[in-house]
Amino acid sequence: MDIESIEVPSKARPVLSYWVVAFLDLLGYESALARMDVFPFPEDPVAYGKVVAAFARAVKLRRRLFGLVNEFLSEKAPPVDLSHLSIDVQKAAEKWRKVEVLNVPGADHWVVGCSLAPSDTHSPMRAVLELVSAASAAMIIQLAQGADDPDDTLPLRGGIDIALGELVQPENFLYSPALTRAYKLERDRALYARSIIGERFVGFIKSAANDEEPGVEANYNRELAKAVMRFLFRDKDGLVALDFMGPGLHNGLDEEFATEIATNAWSFANAAHSRWRENGRFDIAAKYDWLLDYMRPRLSDWGVKA
Repeated sequence: MDIESIEVPSKARPVLSYWVVAFLDLLGYESALARMDVFPFPEDPVAYGKVVAAFARAVKLRRRLFGLVNEFLSEKAPPVDLSHLSIDVQKAAEKWRKVEVLNVPGADHWVVGCSLAPSDTHSPMRAVLELVSAASAAMIIQLAQGADDPDDTLPLRGGIDIALGELVQPENFLYSPALTRAYKLERDRALYARSIIGERFVGFIKSAANDEEPGVEANYNRELAKAVMRFLFRDKDGLVALDFMGPGLHNGLDEEFATEIATNAWSFANAAHSRWRENGRFDIAAKYDWLLDYMRPRLSDWGVKA
């Protein structure tokens, strides 16, 4: 049978909408699993102990990532400053805080997505803000976990993009090119511990931030889009990336907590860079060169002394 000839039953026909998808990957997780890839079964207690330790590390790295993401999503995105807008807008904004965000763990990656179709239980632009906020928080906190021991964490790399799709039931699976687009950005273009933003998504956010449609809800969505814009920056190679140490995330965090995680993230980046150089892995150390160059000019905003 030709796949193009397959008919979807009318009652199950999906109503396609645009979806924003973020794909985040644990860098080096394959090497974490490789430490326990021993065959035949180790009979020596010392060798067996090393395999068990490698297994425990792999489990810890994955569980911690998804725990961080779930915790941040449950607390919602940083508040948006609407004090310069009318009281009507501020009151109405409370009605538009409901969001439906797809949160799916993978073997060594995490996918979070949201539809751009509005409903009574879903504010699309608010969901987009939660998505980029959660991705940013995951990236910096993941780095901070290795402050005391560089081997205790792995950086994240990712991609974010937009495409048509639909969350199909009963399997609760998102069928959308947005997922493959985000994955390809992570795989082919991120290169370092950064998340690359697709130009299609950039265009969408810029358009939303500059939209001149009148009305209370339109005004609120413009402010949300502007808040999302504060999470993006154009890197030296011309690619737009997630500014996880930019003002978007920082402005929504307690100052003491922000300084603590930024200090720990900076410590990890320096320690990991030195370790890989000392081990002669200059290819990996080069990735930390980028990370240090990215973080250095942002440290003072987070209260960290380089």
